[in-house]
Amino acid sequence: MGRPGEILEFVLHGGVHSGARFLDWMREQLAAKGKTRFSDLRDEQATLESRRYRLQVIASDLTARRMLVLPRDAALLGVDHPDELEVAQAVRMSMSIPIYFEPVIWRNELPARIM
Repeated sequence: MGRPGEILEFVLHGGVHSGARFLDWMREQLAAKGKTRFSDLRDEQATLESRRYRLQVIASDLTARRMLVLPRDAALLGVDHPDELEVAQAVRMSMSIPIYFEPVIWRNELPARIM
């Protein structure tokens, strides 16, 4: 980080890169496989609740200072049905590397800023 534009992006948005390109790319890849929501990744034969989904994504909730395991912790984001959480958005949340990527700001079931 050294160019004035990068410094300005960091100051204004908390990161140099928005992550929008990655999110778009991830959505395309998952849509091509028909796996866009966590409902598409359910393991119907799982006997343990913790194994209900074939994928779990780890993200940090910096406001509450806690780790999120998505989709299990979707309710902490205000999402009533974990199955409806978008996989690409959860992955994007997990890659919010401080300074490099802007954080995902989540309010009322929908991200305030789709990155």
